Amino acid sequence: MTLVSAAVKLGKHSSTYLAAKYNCKNATIDIKVDSKSQLSASLSFSGKFLPSTKIIASLKLPHYSSSETLTSAAAKLGKHSSTYLAAKYNCKNATIDVKVDLKSQLSASLSFSGKFSPSTRTIASLKLPHYSSSELKISYFHEHVTLVTSILLNQSPAIMLSASIGTPKIALSVEAKYKTESCPASYNASISLANPKSNASIILANQGDLLKASYVYRFNQPKEISVGAEIHRRFSKKESTFTVGGSCSVDHLTTLKMKLNNYGKLETLLSHKIRPKSCLSISGEVDLKALDRIPRIGLAMALML
Repeated sequence: MTLVSAAVKLGKHSSTYLAAKYNCKNATIDIKVDSKSQLSASLSFSGKFLPSTKIIASLKLPHYSSSETLTSAAAKLGKHSSTYLAAKYNCKNATIDVKVDLKSQLSASLSFSGKFSPSTRTIASLKLPHYSSSELKISYFHEHVTLVTSILLNQSPAIMLSASIGTPKIALSVEAKYKTESCPASYNASISLANPKSNASIILANQGDLLKASYVYRFNQPKEISVGAEIHRRFSKKESTFTVGGSCSVDHLTTLKMKLNNYGKLETLLSHKIRPKSCLSISGEVDLKALDRIPRIGLAMALML
């Protein structure tokens, strides 16, 4: 740990400060206090797995509304390498993010919260030279209402709107997308009901061409068992698919799931947790209307260290 104090006087101007520096493995903490009781602190550390990565964060008090974060990183995987420099600046309710990579591609975003409506957040992003992916996004969050509007800033702008309203027991959501170069607009709508033992939902998608309705009921005794039914109706093709299924917890590590539709396709899935974040799964599929065909069997393993 290093402790430094200094006093400097140039003409009528004087400056006095007390600074401390602490090093611990890959991290460094710097703290500085001047004669005006202004505190500035910074934290910098290198990546554990990528030593070439360095992150620096700084904070100033009492002017805590303004702080900066500078990040630089370089990574190499085989023959592929990636290097970028990123900066972040916070000032009151506004945040500015700038990132430049090795290919001279610049991406910048400006986000700020409303002064009179703290629940409103506006984000504008710009990417150069590929400006076609630039976007303006306005979000409003309330306890029971969410409204998000985004506009793609390119030669043929696309306007997207999503809104949801509800409570933990009932919710209604609507999504719409309109492209200036194509017509008509696309939209989706859904409504859902939930309680501790059951869930039900109805979804209208693809401009009203696809209707999905589902219902799930849960039995908690003696084991965790769930049964459900789902129906899909595509009006343009006049096709309907009806599916029933269920799941059962064999024990605290093993779960069995099955589903059967009106076309005679039976699917099963057996999942067993090897570790808290690792799972072994065995799946099977058989066509009950064509038993002469060989059933499909699959094996999958997901490991997370």
